[in-house]
Parts: sequence; structure tokens; C-alpha cells
Amino acid sequence: MAYGNARITEGSAVPLLQRLAKIYLGPKAVFPPPSMLNIPGFITRIAPDRFTGVGPWAAKSAE
Repeated sequence: MAYGNARITEGSAVPLLQRLAKIYLGPKAVFPPPSMLNIPGFITRIAPDRFTGVGPWAAKSAE
């Protein structure tokens, strides 16, 4: 689980997705599909404060 603050921005999702597609899918990637280019979308930016869970990173609880 992640704890922190999030900021949601309306719009600008398509340019961000196009930039990330070139990085993760390849330089000739076309994403999102043309039928979705007119949808403004949302961008969520998360600034984590702390993480919890099960694994070597988790502090052992006092029993």
C-alpha cells in the first residue's frame, strides 16, 4: 500500500501518452489509437510518503 498525496489534472493525457509510447513501445509507436485522440483524459501525479506491505522492505512488527 502507498500513502501520500495525489494531484489530478484534467486534460493533456494524450500528449503524455504519446511521449511515453515512444519510450516504452518504440519510436514508431502510435498510442493512443486515433479514435481516442479527442478524449482529454486525466493525469494523476502521486507523491508517495511511505509504503507498507509484505516483503523484505517491511519492518517486522513487535509480537
